[in-house]
Amino acid sequence: MRILHLDSGRELRGGQWQALRLHGGLIAGGHESLLLAREGSPLLAAARERKLPCEVLRPLRVPMQSRRFDIVHAHDARSHTLGALFARVFLVVSRRVAFPVRDSAVSRWKYGRANLFIAVSRFVAQELRRAGVDDARIAVVYDGVPLPPEPARGEAIVVPSTDDPQKGMDLAEKAAAAAVGDDVGGGAILD
Repeated sequence: MRILHLDSGRELRGGQWQALRLHGGLIAGGHESLLLAREGSPLLAAARERKLPCEVLRPLRVPMQSRRFDIVHAHDARSHTLGALFARVFLVVSRRVAFPVRDSAVSRWKYGRANLFIAVSRFVAQELRRAGVDDARIAVVYDGVPLPPEPARGEAIVVPSTDDPQKGMDLAEKAAAAAVGDDVGGGAILD
C-alpha cells in the first residue's frame, strides 16, 4: 500500500506525533509512505531526524504527487482542505478535535469529499454524524502511544497544567490528590 500523508501544523502537538508514529510504523511494516509537512515545521524536522521519507508540503504539487499513491491521509484541518481540493485518490481524514464541525456550504462540501474519517473517540465520531457524515464513512481509532520498556519509577508525576477541559486536568488533579491522601484535590499540583 502507498500512503501520502499531509500535515500543515506549525507545532509538534498530539496530532503531529500521531502522524509521525503512523508514518514510521507504515514504513516499518513495508508500506510506501511519504509525509508532506509545512516547511520549517517541527514535524518535518522530526521526520528528517528519524530518516523517514518526507518533503515540504507544497499545495499546488499535491494533485500530481497524490496520483502516485493509493491513499491520501490528511492529519489536520488545513490538510483536509488540501486533500478535498487536490487529492486524486482515496481520501482519509483524521479528526482529533472534539468541537462541532462548522455548518456552512464550504464545510459540507469539504466533509463530503473524504472517503473515510478516522475519529479518535466515539465523541468525535458523534460530532461527525451531527455534521451529516454517514456512519459508513467513520471509523473510531484511538490514538496510540509507544509503551516504555519499563514502568516509570519515582515519587513525582509531571502533568502539564491546562485549562482545556478536554485534556483531563481534573483527572490528573484527582490522581495526584489520591496519591498523597489529599481528599480536597489540587494540593499536589504545581503550576
